[in-house]
Amino acid sequence: MVAPTVEVVGADMLQEDRDISTDVGLLLAVISKVNWSEPFLIAVIIFHLLCLVCILVCRRRPYLLSAILLILGLVCFAGEYINEWAAANSHQFLSEQYFDSTGVFISLILSIPLLLECFVILICLFVESCSIMQQIAVAKMKGSKAKNDKKQK
Repeated sequence: MVAPTVEVVGADMLQEDRDISTDVGLLLAVISKVNWSEPFLIAVIIFHLLCLVCILVCRRRPYLLSAILLILGLVCFAGEYINEWAAANSHQFLSEQYFDSTGVFISLILSIPLLLECFVILICLFVESCSIMQQIAVAKMKGSKAKNDKKQK
């Protein structure tokens, strides 16, 4: 059973006098104790991969990316409520109780990947904005060159 390990890890992460190497070690301890062959966890991994593929396919559509960013942000924001529901109902879709009161497990499988996907969206939006600004600058230069050519004739 992993729940006591997750609870201990969550309690250890809440201590004031900890350093980052301890946090990384605790997260690695949780990762090593999880049975990643559970169908629910495989479904979560597939969900994140599909989100990433969707983001990359839609990288040239800023409005769609913005909508995806909003949805992923709301899901990440609702992580605490999802954790509470999953802790109460995990027996229906998991063989062991991984969800704890500190939210370490939900952060590991949901929030951190979602935030990384949101970061990829922001990079895509930034690249698209730079591309649009470049197109505008080229169009202005062509317009001013055409104007100068007309004045010279």
